[in-house]
Amino acid sequence: MSVLKKKQVEEKCIEEITTYRAHILGDRPGAQSVGAGSTSIVQKSKGFVEVFALANWTFLDAAILSAHAHPPYEDSQIPPPVHVQFVDWVPGICSLLGMLIINLIDKDRIRGDDYGDSTAVWRAHLFLFIGSAFMAGGLAGSVSLLVLKYVMMDYPEQYTYYGYANVSQNVVLMLSAVVLWIAQSAQTEYDYSLTF
Repeated sequence: MSVLKKKQVEEKCIEEITTYRAHILGDRPGAQSVGAGSTSIVQKSKGFVEVFALANWTFLDAAILSAHAHPPYEDSQIPPPVHVQFVDWVPGICSLLGMLIINLIDKDRIRGDDYGDSTAVWRAHLFLFIGSAFMAGGLAGSVSLLVLKYVMMDYPEQYTYYGYANVSQNVVLMLSAVVLWIAQSAQTEYDYSLTF
């Protein structure tokens, strides 16, 4: 095959690829070749799953460490001073419920789009407030537990970790709710908005 014929074949292939790419991407200006024009909710919420898993693993790690805590080696007669109990789980449960309530709300109802019923918009705002209150209550509860149960009792650092893990779980659960909200609110893969 001659060099000229190879160039013609290459140019034809490049032209066909460009035409195919323009067809797939819908001839949008500034579109990049990242795949098909729309992204599934699974792909959009991938960041949510990672952040959500990190939040829960942080506290689960503290709970496992607490369950297997042993007394200091130099003083084997003294039991561990503190353990993770049910009261430590309550702030995370509240934040989890708040995150679920917030992200189960239909975003169009909050904006008032396509609904003639004004009470539907009002109820959506009410549930958004309730979900936010649950998350804020979970964060406040975890900070209160950290201060009252772990910091004020002046436990060693290996035991105060339980309280810090609880606070970080609630903060990261709030971040995961924001990530999922943004992923669900996006119309396309190039449009991200934080409208309430």
